[in-house]
Amino acid sequence: ISFVVVIGQLITAGTGTFISGNSLKTSFQTGMSLGSVGEFSFIIAGLGLSLKVTSDFLYPVIIAVSGITAFISPYFIRSGETVYSLFEKMLPEKWRKGLLRYSSEAQTITAASDWENVLKSFIKNVLVFSIPLIAIIYLTGVFLLPFIQSKFSGIPIVITIIVSLLLMAPFLWGLVLRNERNESFAQIYSQKKYRGPIWIMRGIKIFLAIFFIVFFINRFFSLQVTLFAAIIIFSAFFIFRKKIQAFYDRIENRFILNLNDRELQDQLKEAEQHASIRNIALAPWDAHLVTFDVPPESPVAGKKLDELQWREQLGVNIAKIERGLITKLIPGKDDRIYPGDKLYVICTDWQEKKLNAVLRPSKDILKAGDMMQPDVVLDKFTIEKDSPFLFQSIRYSPIKTQSLGLVVGIERDGKRILNPSSDTIFQENDVIWIVGEKKKVDLLT
Repeated sequence: ISFVVVIGQLITAGTGTFISGNSLKTSFQTGMSLGSVGEFSFIIAGLGLSLKVTSDFLYPVIIAVSGITAFISPYFIRSGETVYSLFEKMLPEKWRKGLLRYSSEAQTITAASDWENVLKSFIKNVLVFSIPLIAIIYLTGVFLLPFIQSKFSGIPIVITIIVSLLLMAPFLWGLVLRNERNESFAQIYSQKKYRGPIWIMRGIKIFLAIFFIVFFINRFFSLQVTLFAAIIIFSAFFIFRKKIQAFYDRIENRFILNLNDRELQDQLKEAEQHASIRNIALAPWDAHLVTFDVPPESPVAGKKLDELQWREQLGVNIAKIERGLITKLIPGKDDRIYPGDKLYVICTDWQEKKLNAVLRPSKDILKAGDMMQPDVVLDKFTIEKDSPFLFQSIRYSPIKTQSLGLVVGIERDGKRILNPSSDTIFQENDVIWIVGEKKKVDLLT
C-alpha cells in the first residue's frame, strides 16, 4: 500500500506540475517530494476511529502507511535527481523529445500571458455569475413562491418558475459566454494547443448552467419533467440567442453606466471646462487645439516638419510636441516627428480629419505586420558527435550566420552558461537553449 501511495503521488503530482508548464525534471522531483502521506493523517484516522466511521482493521493500516512514507520521504527527496536521470535514460527518444518540446513551449518568455488572463477571467466569470444565480434560486423558495401563492391560485408554481427563469436568463447567458468576448481570448483561441483547454472550460460553464436550471426546476417537479424542461429552455436559448445577447448587453451597459455615472459626469464637466477655456480665443475662426498621438507605424515618423509642409498643404500649426518628459514649444522646421510623440495642433474640424488620415498607418503596412508576426519559442537541442555545430563558435555557426535563432544558454558538464559570448565554442554533449522563430528552431531540434 505504501508503494502504491508513493507511486500514485509521483504520477499525479508530477503530471499536474508538468502540464502547468514546468520542466520534466522539476515535475519528476516534485512528485517524489510529495510521496509522504503526512502526520495529519494520524489525527484524521484517530478521529474516524473515535466516531466509529473507521474500522479497527483500517486504522493500523493508515498509521503504518503514514509512518513508512514519512520515514522514506527524505530519501526520495535526496535521490530525486539520480532517479530522474535513470528515468530519462529509460524513456524512448521520441517520447523524451516530445516531452521536452512541450515543456519548452510552455516556458515561452512573454511579458504577460494571455492564457493566464483567460484563466483568471474564466474563474472570475464563474464566481460573479454563480452568486446571483444561487441567490435567485434561494430567494425564490423563501420569498417569491409564498408571495405568488398569496396573490394567485391554481398555478403559482408555474408562474414562479417562469418569473425566476426570466431573472436567471441574463446571468446564465453571461455565465456561458461573458469572458469569450475579449482580445486575450481571441489570441489564445487562434493557437491550436489551447483549444482543448478552452473547450473544457466551455464544457464546465455549460454544465454549471444546466445544473442551475435542473436543480431549480427539480425542486418543484420530477426529474423527468425537469430534464424535458431543460431541453426546451436550452432550445429557446439557441433560437433566440441574438435577442438574448442584445438584452444582456443592454443590462450590462446600463449597470456599468449607473456604477460609473458620477465619475463620468465629473470627467465630462472637467473636459467641458478645459475645452471652453482652451478654445475661447479661437472661437471666431472655428479653430481649436487638438492632440494627436503619432502611431509607431505612421508614415510621417522620422520626418522633419519642413518635409511634411503641413502648414502649406493642410493649413495647420503645431503649437507643441511632447516626447516623454521632453516638451518642445513652437517647434521649428528642422524638428522631426517621432513615433509616440503627442502633437498639439491648432486646426478646424475639417483639418482635424485630414491630419488623422495623414497620421494613420496605411492598410498595406498593417496587413503586412499581421502576416509577419512570427511564433517565437524557447527550445533546446544537444550537440551530438556528428553535429555540424561541433567545435564551432556561436559567431561563425549557421545559427548566427543564417539567423536561425539566438543562443541564450548552454548547459555543459552540469553547469549553466547564461547569455554566452559569441566566441564560445560548441562542445560535444552541450545542451543549447535557443530562442527564435518556431519554423527555424524546429529545423535545429
